[in-house]
Amino acid sequence: MSWRDALYAELRRVITPVEATILLRAELAEDTRWLPDAELTADVFWHELRRQVGQRPSDDAERALVGCAAREYPGNAVFRETLSRIRGPGGTRDAGQPSGSVVALVLVSASHHTEFLNIVRDIHDSGADFIYVRKAEGAWDGEAAVEIARALADREVASLRGLLVAAGASERVVVRQETYRHRPYLIGEFTVQGPDGQPFQVEGAPSSLRLRDLVRPVLDSYGTASPWGSPGRPAAALSFWSGDRRLIMSDRLHDAGVGEGDELHLRTVDRYYVDEPARERPTAVGIPEQPVAGWELRASVAGTARLEQTVVITVYLWHPGTSAAGFGGRGAPARGDATAGHPFDVSTGSLRIRLSAILPNGVSAPDGADREIVVRPGQEPSPVGLPVRVHGLHTYSVVLNAWAGGTYLGRLRLPVRGTLEATQTWTVGDAIRVDTLAPERGHVTLQVFPIGRGRLQFQLLCDANGAPVEVELDDYVRYFEKLRTRLQKIASMRSPSELVLARKEIQDYGIDMWRKLVPQTVKEQFLEIRDSVDSFSLAATKDAQRIPWELLYPITGSPADDRGFLVDSIAFSRNPFQPHPKDRQISLRRPAFVLGSEGPQEELAHARAELEHLRRKMGGEPRLFGRIGQVVEWVEGGEGGLLHLACHNGVDEAGLSALPMRDGMFRPVHLGRSEEARTLADRAALVFLNACGSACLGDGLVELAGWANSFMAAGARNFIGTQWPVAGDTARRFAEVFYEALVGARQPVGHALHTARTTLREGTDDASRLAYALYGEPWGCAAE
Repeated sequence: MSWRDALYAELRRVITPVEATILLRAELAEDTRWLPDAELTADVFWHELRRQVGQRPSDDAERALVGCAAREYPGNAVFRETLSRIRGPGGTRDAGQPSGSVVALVLVSASHHTEFLNIVRDIHDSGADFIYVRKAEGAWDGEAAVEIARALADREVASLRGLLVAAGASERVVVRQETYRHRPYLIGEFTVQGPDGQPFQVEGAPSSLRLRDLVRPVLDSYGTASPWGSPGRPAAALSFWSGDRRLIMSDRLHDAGVGEGDELHLRTVDRYYVDEPARERPTAVGIPEQPVAGWELRASVAGTARLEQTVVITVYLWHPGTSAAGFGGRGAPARGDATAGHPFDVSTGSLRIRLSAILPNGVSAPDGADREIVVRPGQEPSPVGLPVRVHGLHTYSVVLNAWAGGTYLGRLRLPVRGTLEATQTWTVGDAIRVDTLAPERGHVTLQVFPIGRGRLQFQLLCDANGAPVEVELDDYVRYFEKLRTRLQKIASMRSPSELVLARKEIQDYGIDMWRKLVPQTVKEQFLEIRDSVDSFSLAATKDAQRIPWELLYPITGSPADDRGFLVDSIAFSRNPFQPHPKDRQISLRRPAFVLGSEGPQEELAHARAELEHLRRKMGGEPRLFGRIGQVVEWVEGGEGGLLHLACHNGVDEAGLSALPMRDGMFRPVHLGRSEEARTLADRAALVFLNACGSACLGDGLVELAGWANSFMAAGARNFIGTQWPVAGDTARRFAEVFYEALVGARQPVGHALHTARTTLREGTDDASRLAYALYGEPWGCAAE
């Protein structure tokens, strides 16, 4: 297939004839009567359009079409690659970049600014020009930013630095490439009040400067005689405030709304938590638990939106005491008396609900996709608006995930349909019952989801939430499928010498994931609060769930700070986007055990020994199942809370995970009725599938295949399984230590799993402990 065949196949798949007609009529200044009729079927329309474009005297129409497609669907790799192929002298500057973005090369140096611009013009972009130039003053380095038409490869940026050094620049010179959502500018002058109230004047700071990079120059101004100027002072323990609004330290000055004449206050993190004594280290989450019984988080939006016009999603907190008239016919909450009788009981500090939107292709958020509802003592919480723009004549599903710190509250879904005419139809989406806003102390969540082919978006959610960060990978799905295949082979290594090699190889993979997968900004955010983090959740969607996140191995370049795999130092779990449970208990009553019917005799012997140990540990007479019907009956209508399966994992004819039982192969599809009815939702159930590869997703989508997703969809409080084969003796020992910690030591499920990992790590090179994955919140404890 030629590149042009691939282009038109993708255009036919993504863009409707009506949308294509609108885009081309707006883009082309010439007569557009030659365009095919938009009422034609997609196949006929695109075939005829391609024929007409081929007969045009120039390629302006095709270039305009590809430019529009790349701009409206910036995550589409086919449009982006085609644009770079056909863009010529007549192409539009920055046509392949998202609307409003600026690509810049930034030189950090007090000199050689003109030489830098000339080199960029001679080699990469003859139209390049300065965005700003800042001279070196006081604690600031000199800096010059140059706008360019396209992003450069890493090797091209490195080559620029080498040419500057050859031209006489210092060896310490830094050249970096940045993409901004606004065109940077220099802010004339604003004031920063230091931690002790001392004012400092900041002049000529670029609007692209991140707030966290403003901390050190301010502290350096105190001098080493002051405790604030001491090199050992933890800058991470400080945050900026504007009035009573706490700013996000990873935001740029422009995004934070900092302008000339403003006044910022640099405070210790501890001043935010007025009910706690001062500490030297930051706390990941520290908002006290507050009751907010009866409140719901809701959202409303115009159900239809005119194409390319902005419509605002309104998110608000609602109480049953609010009168129906309070919504004014538009689904938005009323002000004044409607909610005045139900104020939040917030005696100290403020509570913050973070809203993170997941937008499908065809919908964009011009002002960013994150919002925050702030709840203050005795005040009615104000609604927030999220402007979105619809680019296609389709019905799209916009998802908003709600968080309190790193604690997941729930998900709001809203349908938005693009039309050619504006309407006044309003839609109210799902509601989230908010019985308590209690961010778990010391807990953070990393939210990851795909935003296009080869692109992932990361966001670290904690008290000091970071902004979303995008990262591009060539083909992360294929990379991790190859890694999973390699892990399957590594698992077969059993001799002592092979185990040493296997452990080292898995460690290398973990370091490689940390270096290449996690964005630098997210690494910095996590390392700032690492010492105060007690538990860590990974919230991922679709293909991102395939990644073996349990292998992450953070490194900082300092051997003294090497703490091993992330799961070895912190209780780690996967968040399946389930609402915050009303209690923190796991039911272990009337446990049911499942023993598979096939597998190597040695493996089955270990499975029997494992179940016998658990029977003695749990007491009573637990039920023992060996048939599919018994397990399905227990899930659909039983009364027990614990289901433990000790089986040899097999693969069915479709290549998906299946467990051999006495009456056939047990598959996730057998749980379909339970998923629909959520039969485990009221039982606080724990499901432990101690079989090789039990969390493996096979070739199906996350929602359709995989034991973890099926049991969690059926309402289980937690699911534990393995992602690659584990030897029978290791599986038995892991289960014994886990239940001893959960039942005997009364540890929360996440910490009990962490205890099992660290126990099995001692005195062995077997890395099988890393295969275990915990789904659900990590705080549930065994009920008395």
